[in-house]
Amino acid sequence: MLFRSATELYPHLKDKPEEAKERLARLLISWSYWESAWDHKALGDGGKSCGIMQVNPRSIGMSCEEMRSSPRSGMIAGFKVIRHLNKICGGLKPALGAYGSGKCGGIKTIVEKRCKQSNGC
Repeated sequence: MLFRSATELYPHLKDKPEEAKERLARLLISWSYWESAWDHKALGDGGKSCGIMQVNPRSIGMSCEEMRSSPRSGMIAGFKVIRHLNKICGGLKPALGAYGSGKCGGIKTIVEKRCKQSNGC
């Protein structure tokens, strides 16, 4: 499920699904480092966000316990949020800005830095 929809985030790679999967993997690995230092049991925002991708459980209908059960569960949660925001914000970079700030296109400098580091955007 996680990588099957990679071309949704990278429509320009529709004919190169393997490259889209690789980019998504790099993006999720990089983003999770900045969100939790790869601690899948992490709690943040005063306990409101959890898991390796620091997702608010209310946003996706998964429990904190579920997201913290494994790195994969947390990655799936983060991917679901990014995928949803991609549809709302009209692109990956604006979606990542919303992921970090709650506003499409927010935190542009951080998004650019993380995208450059991961070569995944």
